[in-house]
Amino acid sequence: MPGVGTKDERKLFFFMAQEYDQQLVPLGTVNIRVPTALERQGNFSQSVDGTGKAIVVIDPRTGKQFPGNIIPPDRLYTYGQSILNLMPLPNTSAGGNAYNYTSQVSSKYPRREDIARVDWQLGDSTRVSARFIHNFDNQQWPYGTTTASWNFPLTTTDRKNGPGNTLSFTLTQNLSPTLFNEFMFAQGRGGVDIAPTDDRATRTFNHINTPLLYPGVNSQNGDYIPALTFGGIASVSTIGTTSGTTGPFSQKFLINTLSDSLTKIAGKHTFKAGLYYQRASNTSNSQ
Repeated sequence: MPGVGTKDERKLFFFMAQEYDQQLVPLGTVNIRVPTALERQGNFSQSVDGTGKAIVVIDPRTGKQFPGNIIPPDRLYTYGQSILNLMPLPNTSAGGNAYNYTSQVSSKYPRREDIARVDWQLGDSTRVSARFIHNFDNQQWPYGTTTASWNFPLTTTDRKNGPGNTLSFTLTQNLSPTLFNEFMFAQGRGGVDIAPTDDRATRTFNHINTPLLYPGVNSQNGDYIPALTFGGIASVSTIGTTSGTTGPFSQKFLINTLSDSLTKIAGKHTFKAGLYYQRASNTSNSQ
């Protein structure tokens, strides 16, 4: 540890460190089934389920199959088409009838930490120490996480942990050869923010105007697309879906700690008494 003064007169010591980490976390392959270009137009003449059996589309007005298994253009639901267009087009035939879209996008995970410490020997019996720690990391999930997730790379969701800051002071005094006192004060600040990095998961960007029960609440929380789940195709368990798109999450906390301890050595015995106080607050939005 660096110091100031000669070897026998050093009274001030300091230490500083800084660390950066640019990590790339590989993720597993995601295989899903998404609507084909023909299906987005209402043409199901070539659509089959996971076993290769033709999918029959019934006209709810007549109870019979649409001619040619094709839904007329004037019968298509505009809002539904916007939702279909949210998903990517097929990019593989390797999955046969089980899936037609595959992706594997790694997650970025940059991190940083700064540390500084100072020790000051004020005299033979008094020493002051101070320490400061600053850290931050940002998990960037291409398939989303917690409050916004999907099973295709729609957009990146950031989980920002911090910046966290911790500052502490310690005063140590030798009141006598057998009596010692240590006083400490520390404060920690930090938080978590989780939200998509852009507007690609919003209703406005994707032209999704499905009716909402509480539109005001949704607009305040980022105007995100609703959670979407698709099923009903035999032997196909993974169809393009989005879930948990409930808006950005923010949490902040503050912790103050104060302590004082007195130590007395009496012969073969050591007695210790002190005071410890901590106050913490934690606030978050309700989404």
